[in-house]
Amino acid sequence: MLTRTSDAFSWTQCLFENIKDGIYERTPKPSLPIVDALFSEMTVLGFLSMVTFVVSSAGFINDLSVRIYGPSAEGEEFLKELFERVSD
Repeated sequence: MLTRTSDAFSWTQCLFENIKDGIYERTPKPSLPIVDALFSEMTVLGFLSMVTFVVSSAGFINDLSVRIYGPSAEGEEFLKELFERVSD
């Protein structure tokens, strides 16, 4: 169960890095200091925190939990509780 969550975080991190690289490649040279400042503030962990917040606030986390762990009482709230434990 934890492996699936770790895999999801790893894939999200890779996606973030690809997006970041694409932005750097398309940014005009004079604007690069601004982009550098932006990405120095928004690290991979910050991005993951933002995604986790949006997903949990929108209610997608329970739907995802049911799809991964099943429709049982424990499965419906498992990911939400896991995120809460990790963030404490």
